[in-house]
Amino acid sequence: MKSFLIVFLILLTISIFVFFSSSSKPFCKDCNVILISVDTLGSNHMNLYGYNRATTPFLNEISNQSFIFKHSYSTSSYTLPSHISIFTSLYPSTHLVGKDNFDFTLSSNAVTFPQILKQNGYQTAAVVTLPYLSSYYGYNRGFDVYNEDALSNISKRNSESVNQFAFKWIDQNKDKRFFLFLHYSEPHSRWLLPADYYYLYKPNNTNAESLGISTVLLNKLNISINDLTNWNLSSDDLNELNLSQTQLQDAIAIYDGSVNFIDFVLRQDYEFLQRKHLLDKTVIIITGDHGEAFGEHYRVGHGLDLYNEEIRVPLIVLIPNSRGQVINQIASGVDIAPTILQLLNIQIPSQFQGQPLFSQQRDFVISELNSKTSVIQNSKKIIKDSTTSSTELYYLNLDPFELKNISDSSNFEKLLVVIDSFLSNSSKSRLIYGGFVNQSKFNNSVLPRLRELGYI
Repeated sequence: MKSFLIVFLILLTISIFVFFSSSSKPFCKDCNVILISVDTLGSNHMNLYGYNRATTPFLNEISNQSFIFKHSYSTSSYTLPSHISIFTSLYPSTHLVGKDNFDFTLSSNAVTFPQILKQNGYQTAAVVTLPYLSSYYGYNRGFDVYNEDALSNISKRNSESVNQFAFKWIDQNKDKRFFLFLHYSEPHSRWLLPADYYYLYKPNNTNAESLGISTVLLNKLNISINDLTNWNLSSDDLNELNLSQTQLQDAIAIYDGSVNFIDFVLRQDYEFLQRKHLLDKTVIIITGDHGEAFGEHYRVGHGLDLYNEEIRVPLIVLIPNSRGQVINQIASGVDIAPTILQLLNIQIPSQFQGQPLFSQQRDFVISELNSKTSVIQNSKKIIKDSTTSSTELYYLNLDPFELKNISDSSNFEKLLVVIDSFLSNSSKSRLIYGGFVNQSKFNNSVLPRLRELGYI
């Protein structure tokens, strides 16, 4: 009797383990997928992620339906390499698009996940709003429709135009399996917002001079990407940009208004899907491509460095018939594509460098910008510059704002090994998947748009 009881308890334990193991991997085999990327959306300015302003009331409302990855990082701190990583599940030092340049296009050897969805019978569409999402770079592979009208028509560079296209397209394809990529860009500097949101958090929201101050500020923020060193700010009076603390706080207030506006847009998306009875068969993923610095390390903008204010982004996943939860494991932009394929029960290509987030837990996360590489593992972070051989070391649990560079590297040897191994492997994989430049096509299709935005 005793031996029978022992066997019974062992079998019961195994069955419970199997049940919870399988149930922890949600699937939605025939679901639609909507991937929403909000340009320049850092999680450090989202109330859902602990920010003190109520910038995300709608996302808070649906948090019990959402898988919220609390520690998600982009693969770079600006739009181009980060988005290519999302689409290909390759790191910037492998795909090379935007790694040290902005004129490379994607290698034909690199497969994008929309291509895979198209091969598996999905109707596919995208609508984008900024030049670094131009089809020149290879984003349009696998899409039936790749709407980039906003790149040549600034009047369409807004969420209203994005949703006009998206809602019409969904109506036309709602009876089929579909994948839709939406790109919103209101949090990107210039902050083209409705007045109610532009002034939502401004200290003097009835002061007409506030608009003049912020206009001067925005003009300064849109200097050439080639002059990024001029964005350094002094710790005393931010004199490199001649910004006072009041002006900087105005910029933060406007940015926070843009986050609140995007939250409103996401509510519109959700309610539209609800009216069309599509919520119960649509996976929704919301993320950002990078954050925005506001003087935390005496710099303003993005694409400047690899501190958390520039690379920590939201990652929110809504899966039909699944109760959401807060997930504390680290996640990367390269994990989005394999996670989507796993949810749909589609085979993940061996070339993908990310991993499906609902079945594997990553040990560390990597971000890159030009000659710099950062690795975060548990509470440790290292930033290494391969050109100068300099390193920065931080204990994030004790120093979450990365203000105290640790001089003693003895506890960071493992992360140094990770960086060296990563860069060695990247030098091999880029021979297969590395991009290239098509100069004449770039000059005709992308360069004028970058100039229009002040990047060049």
